[in-house]
Amino acid sequence: MKVLLIADSPDFDSAYIARNAESADAIIVTDGALNKLPPSVMPHIVCGDFDALVVPEARAKYVSTEFISLLDQNQNDLEKALLLAISRGATEITVASAFGGRMDISVANLATLIRHHTSCALSMVHGTMISRVLSDRGEGAKTVTFNARPGAPLSCIALENDALVSISNVQWPLTEQVLRAGSHGVGNYALGGPVCVTVHRGLVVLGYEIPVSES
Repeated sequence: MKVLLIADSPDFDSAYIARNAESADAIIVTDGALNKLPPSVMPHIVCGDFDALVVPEARAKYVSTEFISLLDQNQNDLEKALLLAISRGATEITVASAFGGRMDISVANLATLIRHHTSCALSMVHGTMISRVLSDRGEGAKTVTFNARPGAPLSCIALENDALVSISNVQWPLTEQVLRAGSHGVGNYALGGPVCVTVHRGLVVLGYEIPVSES
């Protein structure tokens, strides 16, 4: 099941959400993001602690939407929504509007991506870029292949020392080579066509331009 999960961010990406809502099997919205939705988007689920939402008014507007109260204050609304999506059978989750605004919130959301990346195909979109976490810790999280236009930027950033990575069809390809934690791996470019990134050892964040078919 392909889920579009919409978070609340000052950099709310209404255009991306409107373009991609129809291709999702389910749309899950955190409560703070509900009032920012484009008119054409009808969520299947709204969840959170509802501290940013007048629930009776929202229920009246979205009569076919399921409202789920999630009150655990040890997790933010994004992580609670993510876990809900996984529990409902999500196999692919794209999170929109998770970055921007306060740096600590953006870092927490990236950490959430890292923590749950082996549970399903999980990515976060910000602007024209998409972020994925790859590692040797789960079969489905080792490799990603995507189509890229010639010159499209990408970065593969190791979060642990001595990640072993292969990247094909890029300006600076790697074949089971070591990436050091830090800025090593930033600023590569696609040659055009399918790009394949595989992590043989370690943990990396892969950032690449959203393919035209998904943008």
